[in-house]
Amino acid sequence: MDLTFDTIEQKVVKALGKLNWQKTNGKRTRAVKKAVGELGDKLGFVVSTAHRRVGSNCEWLYDLCWCKEDEDETLLSMPLAMESEWDRSYWGLLCDFQKLMVSRADHRVLICSHPTAEDWRGCVQFLVQQIHRYCGTQVGDRYLFGCWTAEGWDFKQYVHPAPLPQNDQVWLFQANKKDFVLVDEVKPQKIENWSVTQNHDKLRPGDKVLLWQSGAEGGILATGELVTGAYEEDGDWWAEIRYVGLLDTFVLKSTLRKHPILKALGVIKMPHGRNPYRIYDEEWLALKQVMGVQ
Repeated sequence: MDLTFDTIEQKVVKALGKLNWQKTNGKRTRAVKKAVGELGDKLGFVVSTAHRRVGSNCEWLYDLCWCKEDEDETLLSMPLAMESEWDRSYWGLLCDFQKLMVSRADHRVLICSHPTAEDWRGCVQFLVQQIHRYCGTQVGDRYLFGCWTAEGWDFKQYVHPAPLPQNDQVWLFQANKKDFVLVDEVKPQKIENWSVTQNHDKLRPGDKVLLWQSGAEGGILATGELVTGAYEEDGDWWAEIRYVGLLDTFVLKSTLRKHPILKALGVIKMPHGRNPYRIYDEEWLALKQVMGVQ
């Protein structure tokens, strides 16, 4: 996050940074479109948007977009697609943001407003999770997030990285404390069968496993690895897990709930879900930092 802005991003940040935000939401939208639209005109792109004073192209697909066309007005590429949304809820932003995710624009720009920088950081983490989970996301996809907070403008950039190596696929299995107490059962190199009720076709031998103890004081207590993929036996599905061992320091649910990324773990949002939960790339990177592992 926040890598070096490329030339286009620098110009967009500069244009928006000049805006006076003591306006109503409607005027904000027009001001954003005017600033980014005029920039697109200066750069020689065909600009499409509604309610602006530069150019004559009507809104097309996005609040604003820059297009590159040949002399026959054939669309060659879309250098930029932008959405602006002033609903401060994450889910209010998501509908507009999903339009950006499915675009093939070189630059995807989201403009919004949040009361505090902390609220804004949490929102960006939420949106990055959406990028990771969308199957159409490609390596190198660029996003520019711009937000007006009580502290002023804040711009964040995200460029989607190459996926983690295949052997870093990670799953979380939850143990019900009433039936299975991890601190009593987990011994290094011990192999046990665990019930599998979802993701049957995705489990692979060698996948990493995090073991979660349910309950108010629960959390990630141990690690392991899959010995087998999912297999069916007498109508039920199972997978064999070899335990690596208990963690030196347990990663408690109370700690994870305060983390901007990990508070959205499936096992926290849906504690009565089915085993195993998928741990997405950005969640695994954050968990490794929390757990202090490489």
